[in-house]
Amino acid sequence: VKQENGVTSNVDNPPPDSITILDLGQSPVKVLGTMNNVPGSVVGPPLSVAITPDESLALVAASSKIDPADKTKTAADNKVSVIDLKGQKVLDTLNTGAGAAGISMTRDGKHAYVANRMAGSVSILAIDGNKVRLVKTIDLVPAAALLSHVAVSPDGATGVATRNGDGKVAVLKLAPDSIAEKATSSVAFSAI
Repeated sequence: VKQENGVTSNVDNPPPDSITILDLGQSPVKVLGTMNNVPGSVVGPPLSVAITPDESLALVAASSKIDPADKTKTAADNKVSVIDLKGQKVLDTLNTGAGAAGISMTRDGKHAYVANRMAGSVSILAIDGNKVRLVKTIDLVPAAALLSHVAVSPDGATGVATRNGDGKVAVLKLAPDSIAEKATSSVAFSAI
């Protein structure tokens, strides 16, 4: 994406998406490597990456891409790449839902929840070692609600989902293979 004179548009012939792996445990920060051809969001929320507690895997969501039918526009993407951080390679690519965006992981690193922003759904991922599989995708809210992220409680049993499109949050009961809405509240907007 580029911006010229206040107008946002797509770059002509953009290079493939890439990710850079950094070691934040030292100063200055050290670049460990860069991997090409890992789909990322052209535009999207900043919580589109989650790392397992043992720091062996990263899950990278792609909520948008350049529209193949019209290179001047963007379209929803549905990809989550599974990255081996130590081997610096893509292990798998999963298809979740349109607008795959915010990813949160349970504290034990066995499950992750992907908010599919353009679909109003959440995908549940199961993690076993370096294997990640899609358990199921559950329709949760209308697509216009723009479900953006599911924050997971420390015990992994409760989630709070942000709904940017209608200014609400949903409190969810989370399980390894199901999600149930417990309550929804409106959020007051304030001006700074």
